Amino acid sequence: MCGGHPGRHEFANASAGVLFNRTAAVGLTNAYGSLSAGSQYTAMYDTLIKYDPMVFGQQYTWMPTTGSVDGFSFKARVNNSVKYVGRFGGLTATADYSFGGSADSFQSSAAYGGALDYDMGSFAAAVAYDYRNGAINSTGMWTKSRNWSASAREQLGDVTLMGGYEHYLFNPTKGKSVSSALWFGGVRYLIAPQFLATLDTRVHDEPADLLRWTGDAWMGGEAARAPLPISSYEVLDAIVARLADRKLFPNLRHVVFAGHSGGGQVVQRYAVAARNIAALTGEGIDVRYVVASPSTYAYFDAQRPNAQGIAAPFDAAQCSDFNQWKYGMDNRPPYLDDRTPAQLEATYAARRIDYLVGGADDDPQQSALDRTCAAEAQGPQRVARAEAYYRYIQSRHPDGLKQSFHIVPGVGHNGARMLTSVCALAAMFDTQGCEQ
Repeated sequence: MCGGHPGRHEFANASAGVLFNRTAAVGLTNAYGSLSAGSQYTAMYDTLIKYDPMVFGQQYTWMPTTGSVDGFSFKARVNNSVKYVGRFGGLTATADYSFGGSADSFQSSAAYGGALDYDMGSFAAAVAYDYRNGAINSTGMWTKSRNWSASAREQLGDVTLMGGYEHYLFNPTKGKSVSSALWFGGVRYLIAPQFLATLDTRVHDEPADLLRWTGDAWMGGEAARAPLPISSYEVLDAIVARLADRKLFPNLRHVVFAGHSGGGQVVQRYAVAARNIAALTGEGIDVRYVVASPSTYAYFDAQRPNAQGIAAPFDAAQCSDFNQWKYGMDNRPPYLDDRTPAQLEATYAARRIDYLVGGADDDPQQSALDRTCAAEAQGPQRVARAEAYYRYIQSRHPDGLKQSFHIVPGVGHNGARMLTSVCALAAMFDTQGCEQ
């Protein structure tokens, strides 16, 4: 059930005095949930990361302070653990048990925990519990710690309010205890462009000078229908230019372009086409792209995946439009027609890009899936198309590619679950948990 990427196998660097200090688990998933075993993140970590205003940003989050009154401290990951995750409508139930690391004592360094997380859409709330034993000492005793928390978040338009309470109790001996309590809270604000179609402006009373596109032409960087022929990618360029202004954002260090489904299509094509990214990188700002579950991808030549998912020359007799932009490089819009496919590919291959797709997003009849012949030339459904495209780009750039691919287990075509998954958070915020 671990997410991974084809054609790439690696060991994590040793850290924290442990040779293999990364997640590694195997398991099974069915309609009743998932059961996994290995070195894994705890129920408390998996739950609270959704309510941390800084998403476990190492310099700012409250989570690493849990238990900081002693050397025991909160550990997000445990070894030799068994974990269950079940989803029942809006409720996610998680439980874990770690057998510790001592062959002669199941209690030495053992740990267990659980969480209930209820997501109603705009509102969500969760409770979590975590219990740990320390390593057994020469007297046959061990330390103990207990954490419990309650948290909530509320979506108000583009603003998300989140906060909660965490309580920590540490027992170094039977007769002593240390406790701490922490209230936390924060606000997130979403900044995103809104691309309107001509239909939107007919239905709603919008200003005449508001840009609008024909249908979903904005996804591929086409020019606006009115009032001026401005590419949707020029709109993104304008946002880039503003973010690069050090007078406005003197402390900005990272910019992430992230999108799911249709948004994922925009991000992937903008990574191909973007002109103005040097304005950010020239200021020392890290730029990355998170492409989650798009219907299709932009290929750089006339190859498409064969029945085995391997790129091979495509028979245009099957679909004469298979290589038209936004599926390929033919008839590109003016915004990117000033560069050759080879130039576009060289720039694209140098970008940091994380491709994500849900493991259950494999329905060839899913309602939002592009089923045109140009799309079908890339594979029958999103998982197959994602795997094939990443294999394609890897084969063309076997060395030095700063791109990765992860399948998120058990997730279908669901933007909220994809973009709050461990791998999406790792891609956007450098959190832990997606090292596979």
